[in-house]
Amino acid sequence: MVDFLRDFIHILRSSDIKISTAESIDAMRVVSLIGLDDKPLLQDSLSQTLAKNLREKEIFDECFDKFFEENYMNFVDETYDNDSKNNDLKLGEIGGVPFYMNADQYEKWKHTDLTIDAVKGIGGMFSLDNGTGRRFLTKSEICLVVDNDKKN
Repeated sequence: MVDFLRDFIHILRSSDIKISTAESIDAMRVVSLIGLDDKPLLQDSLSQTLAKNLREKEIFDECFDKFFEENYMNFVDETYDNDSKNNDLKLGEIGGVPFYMNADQYEKWKHTDLTIDAVKGIGGMFSLDNGTGRRFLTKSEICLVVDNDKKN
């Protein structure tokens, strides 16, 4: 789901629709609530979330139709909790939006507290947003694991 939305938002931005970090998160929330099975509902819902005027609505509809015309998504293979194809694990939700991490990366980070924030800056690989002046910032703090059985 995240790859689908990231790629679709990239296409919309390439077509001159400005989409903020907050709008990207809202779009993820919409998809997590309604799913991907009902294409007309998905189109209407995302259009309400991402297109801000009539011109953008027309561009959105054209991009959406082309995006699905090319059979980008294979809905049967879509998984939400664990994506075995990409080895992603659903760790929880941020503002009602699912948060995933690669299983290999999780093994390295599982003993940390992660804080994810949106800050001013240019987005990179770890960001839905790229080019609107906001990016995700991840901070980590190592957790101390105490073995109570070995305490004196």
